[in-house]
Amino acid sequence: LSILFQELLLNAVKYSSFVNSENRFINLVITDEKNRINIKIENSFRPNLKSKTSGLGQTVINNFAKMLESQAMTIKNDEKNVYSVEFSSPNFWKSK
Repeated sequence: LSILFQELLLNAVKYSSFVNSENRFINLVITDEKNRINIKIENSFRPNLKSKTSGLGQTVINNFAKMLESQAMTIKNDEKNVYSVEFSSPNFWKSK
């Protein structure tokens, strides 16, 4: 789970760092609802930026989401310059 958070935060920091400091942000929200853990991270980004990437971070995120019986949903909003990743997984740690 720590590797998943590392990748989510690393990608958010990486892409928001190209945005002017007054418009830069990262939001991380974790909630526990109905025996599920919901994770959402959103960050600012520069839509016209061409950056060199291996795509490995997205692969790591998708693979960990599958391990957590979930699927990562990514939303890229070019109008608002906001990129988000969210997923919901069963709360394996909650006793029944």
